[in-house]
Amino acid sequence: MSSTKWHIWVVKQGRIDSIKFFLESDVTEVEEVFFPTVSKEFKIGNTLKKRRVPLYSGYLFLKYADDDNKVFYKIRSNPFVTNYVGICPDAAVEEMSKKEQWNTLSKTVEVGEIVEVISGPFQKCKGSVYSISGNKVTIKVFIFDRSVDYTLSSEDLEIVDK
Repeated sequence: MSSTKWHIWVVKQGRIDSIKFFLESDVTEVEEVFFPTVSKEFKIGNTLKKRRVPLYSGYLFLKYADDDNKVFYKIRSNPFVTNYVGICPDAAVEEMSKKEQWNTLSKTVEVGEIVEVISGPFQKCKGSVYSISGNKVTIKVFIFDRSVDYTLSSEDLEIVDK
């Protein structure tokens, strides 16, 4: 009995659409394709633009069963697929999915919610959302028994499970 697992592949950047088409048409054994992306803001002149960018550039996650390596060789035959990394735990894919959803759906963080800083000098600190202004969020973080206001991008935060 074969079991489906998530596999990590390295792919050429900018070729994800042709790889997805190849998988859909030639490698029907692949059950799921996951290419995590997040929304990023870029300033061009005085205009703020949003664009989807890969969470992990160049990595594609595929779910399939492959006890006899037939699927491996089918995928490897595509010129835009460059390398096989290995098996990825289901929990890691689920965590990436949450991060992707946070960046696309949960921009509606509200004042009073508890968040965790995921980058910068206060990384791993938890705090309460104090104010929101566009993409900037000010949180109150307690350090050395003092409340410190810290303003950062909403992309640098994760909502702590309620």
